[in-house]
Amino acid sequence: MTERLFPSSCEPPPDTGEEGFRTALLTPAYAPRTYPLVRICDPALTFDEWAAVCDGASMTSGALLVLCGRGYVRALGRFAAEHVSSYGYTLTVHDLVTGHPLDPTRFASLLLRRLETHARNIGCSTLLVTVPDGVAWLERLLLSERHARLDERFVKFLPA
Repeated sequence: MTERLFPSSCEPPPDTGEEGFRTALLTPAYAPRTYPLVRICDPALTFDEWAAVCDGASMTSGALLVLCGRGYVRALGRFAAEHVSSYGYTLTVHDLVTGHPLDPTRFASLLLRRLETHARNIGCSTLLVTVPDGVAWLERLLLSERHARLDERFVKFLPA
């Protein structure tokens, strides 16, 4: 008898999308697969705390995931849509993390493009990304994707 890698509620999705990868919004079913990755940004986070975040995820608050054809989570970006007085309705992105130490920009670039699309789809006019200190590759990627540096954050105004 073969053991299942994922419980039936967490079966890997089919291979679709750009370069064999697809994006998905965070749901409770993804909690076990996303927890190791999100702990890179927040090592003190317990699984129960992360499961509560997953339970409360929605179109305007949660995370966007990049998954490979086998269902492994390759990147995630936590987000919240909110009104920012300087920018209007804004998708604020925190904890953008990839699980690929040798080529993180490949997955982060795809994730950024999909976050922009998601922001426009929910009516945001701005994308605001926070970059932790010392993550130079992400700073370079954001600048190459036409984001403007503010401080530890980068902003991009989205076309309507």
